Amino acid sequence: TRTDAAAIPIDRWFGAFEIPVDYVTVVTWADMHPVSPPLPEDPLVPLWGFGLVAAVLLAVAIVIPLYCCYFRRRANTKDIYVVKVKDDTEFVKEIVDNASMEAIRQFVKADEQN
Repeated sequence: TRTDAAAIPIDRWFGAFEIPVDYVTVVTWADMHPVSPPLPEDPLVPLWGFGLVAAVLLAVAIVIPLYCCYFRRRANTKDIYVVKVKDDTEFVKEIVDNASMEAIRQFVKADEQN
């Protein structure tokens, strides 16, 4: 019982160990289990936020020079093809005169079938 355990002197408790105990230090629960240190506070901008900002800045740094130096220049150097609205009778006459009889027969035959 508890009263029997309280009646046993401390020397007998430690004398029961196989290895002799030279001295005993009394510690409290707080000494054995100190309060864990507080967790560090989260930064205002997380680490992935810096990565996201860096990615956006790199994308802008790549796209703007491409747009200014490549796409706009390329668009400005292209010639715009303008289709003539009126009939060019000389062109049609030259094509018909230089065409072979076989090509004309095929064209007429295809036109008759449609």
